[in-house]
Amino acid sequence: MNENHPAGCGCGCDTACDIGPFTRNNFFTGKLLLERDFTDEQQYLIDKLRHHNRRLHGWGVVCGLKVEQHKTPGCTDRFVCIDPGTALDCCGHEIVVREHECIDISTLPSMEKLAAAAKAGGGGDAPRTLQICVRYRECGTEPIPVLYDECGCDDTRCLPNRILESFDIDVLVDPPTTVDVWTGPTMVRGIDIGVAGATIIRINPADSLLYVLAGQVVHAIDPASRTILRSHDLGSTAHSLDVSPAGTHLYAVRDDGAGGLTLTVLQAGDFTVTHDDPVPNGKPAAATAVSPAADGRYLLMVVPTGELLVYGPDLQSAAPAAPTSIAMTAERELLAIAPDGSSAYLTVKDATAPLPEQVQRVDLTTTTVTKLPALPAGTHPASIRTVTDGGKQYLLVAADAATLFVIDLSTGTVAGSTALDSAALALDGSPWTYVVETSGGASRVQPTSVSRILVNDIHPVGPAIGFGGDARGIAVTDAGTTVFVPYVGPGNEPGGIAVFDVQLHDCADLPWKSLEGCDDCDDANCVVLATITGYRPGFKMLDIADPVSDPVADLANGIARIDNRVGRRLLPSTSLLAEMIQCLHGAVGPAGPQGVPGAPGAAGAAGAAGAAGATGPAGAPGLPGAGLEEDLIRITAISWEHDTVVDVDKLQIVQDFPQPGELSHGVIIAFTGAVQMQGIDPIHVFQVEAPHVREEADAKEFGYACRCPVLGTVVPIDPQIAGNLVVGGTVMPGAPEAKAIAFVFDPAFVRTMRSFKMTDIWVRLRGDFVIDTDGRAIDAEFVRHEFDTGDHPAGSKYGIQGGTFESWFEPRRQG
Repeated sequence: MNENHPAGCGCGCDTACDIGPFTRNNFFTGKLLLERDFTDEQQYLIDKLRHHNRRLHGWGVVCGLKVEQHKTPGCTDRFVCIDPGTALDCCGHEIVVREHECIDISTLPSMEKLAAAAKAGGGGDAPRTLQICVRYRECGTEPIPVLYDECGCDDTRCLPNRILESFDIDVLVDPPTTVDVWTGPTMVRGIDIGVAGATIIRINPADSLLYVLAGQVVHAIDPASRTILRSHDLGSTAHSLDVSPAGTHLYAVRDDGAGGLTLTVLQAGDFTVTHDDPVPNGKPAAATAVSPAADGRYLLMVVPTGELLVYGPDLQSAAPAAPTSIAMTAERELLAIAPDGSSAYLTVKDATAPLPEQVQRVDLTTTTVTKLPALPAGTHPASIRTVTDGGKQYLLVAADAATLFVIDLSTGTVAGSTALDSAALALDGSPWTYVVETSGGASRVQPTSVSRILVNDIHPVGPAIGFGGDARGIAVTDAGTTVFVPYVGPGNEPGGIAVFDVQLHDCADLPWKSLEGCDDCDDANCVVLATITGYRPGFKMLDIADPVSDPVADLANGIARIDNRVGRRLLPSTSLLAEMIQCLHGAVGPAGPQGVPGAPGAAGAAGAAGAAGATGPAGAPGLPGAGLEEDLIRITAISWEHDTVVDVDKLQIVQDFPQPGELSHGVIIAFTGAVQMQGIDPIHVFQVEAPHVREEADAKEFGYACRCPVLGTVVPIDPQIAGNLVVGGTVMPGAPEAKAIAFVFDPAFVRTMRSFKMTDIWVRLRGDFVIDTDGRAIDAEFVRHEFDTGDHPAGSKYGIQGGTFESWFEPRRQG
């Protein structure tokens, strides 16, 4: 039954948000009940339920209501389909879609108006943003005659016998961007630092000072007191300023007066010049970056010559080695280094024509240059930055089309993107990245979250805070508590450094928001289900492709994508929230990035000089090593606990043997890598022994402990591992190699274990004959009852091929 009713289904009902005072009927014997009494009784219960929904639940999509493309290709330019589901609007109305609905949105007034504007021309055919939404509707149905009522239908004097609680589907065209539930940081403008002509600012974590470049002068500024502590005139206009990883030195690239460049290295503590070095083939302009890794490499891109210079960690010494030169595509102006210091990324800036390789990766170990064609065609980068999020490394690319792209550096593909208020000038900060934008004497700063962009969160970018002047850059403290933006003032004003204090939301304080009053709305809202971007009349409305398609290609092919996350406000149920809490309770986050090296400690007092010892004779060359090898395959898990009592039924863990769907009893050994199955037999290599139940008593009488080989079959296994315990495994028939092997007991031995009490079962694996895929024997030792150790100290990468693994347990039939 289609419940999306058009107009004309009976007398409409008021769906305003007002809820009057709660007044109940007072029933008593003999009371005359009129229509008003029954109506009030119903309204009391309806308003109570709506009040409960508004105050205790809020509004949004509870479940379902997924918007999808029409299954018929010829209908995708007009129809979208909506799955069943439930939502609450801001008035507390329950919106229930009971069946799969397909809606011709071209017949809706907003879409008819858009089509008419496109047909008339004059810019009406520009790409649009559509939001599919659902609205609560009450509709009278089952009209019946009414003899004594003034509300009639035409001249038939009728009223609806029932009120159908239904819904309408609507489309919002180019809805205003609103951020009503921003839980990210909030910026508050502080007191500016007065430095005329400031263009570049760097924060030094070692001394907590700001180092600011203004023309050809470097200033050291205390941000707490906003005072300049010392200054140094470089003697010529500088193009860049960077801080060494340890915070002890400054690197400044400046003009040499003859059309070239000079690299000046300063002591951060007193601005003493360590040395001035001419930059090989240096010509303005230049891009620079300092490696965040401990090696402290310094990168300088000479833009006109297309040459990337890599200086080593000895740059701070009086006579550093000459830099390594890497040839790049000319005019690459944007430079960033990966968070682990392994690679550098370069791209053009504001390219007028698309390039076949907009981003290039440089391996700083091998100096190899590779292409990273991740950005959509026609993208013009304006700023780049590398960040780490969730243990993975990403490259942020702010484009001149007011778009921020997130590139996954492990795959080289765009993992997500979001729109900014305007084109970005610079980026800084992590985990919250701050974007500075400037145009026509006005600037603004916006916070954004890579994590939110990656999951297509409804609020990936926070509200911007604006200020007068043209911004020149941005710097964020490591703690993310303060944002500094150097700017040039409007007109003849000298400008300075704008300071923004960052206030992070205190999650523990969120419940106290209720002190400020209740959230209310005056009219029922249309709950957004999905957003369609880049739409033009006649475009096909299709689901998001996997992998994500190129937006430029979609536009050329007349395709607009349906995104069920953008714009949709979720209203999770209590059970779903409980699942999320349980999931978070057991989750372990990835290791954080390496911290900034601390400042060097004070030099200790000089000790007394010791007496010089006599020079000893040169020793003889040592003998070859004892056979230690690196990264041998080892045993990492077994299916029983060593030297414990094991329930016989818990040995039934080998799946799909001897037939698919069957379970068999056995023991499983898992390895850190794959081993070859050839040669691993149940007699000589993978052995299981047990006492002979009928002769054990006689043997003990004569002082013997006799064990006999157990019959079985060795099979390759795909294991299920929890810690160092194999909890199950599926047989891989005919597999030539596997990361686990199982000794499946003969059925007769299983019956013996169930019928007789055994003192122990002895498991042995001869590692000399278990060969990995590289042709080496595994390191099979089981020293100290530990795994992943072999016969060497825990944590070492070295081991010895071969050896014998031995372990035992006592089988016991429970009950």
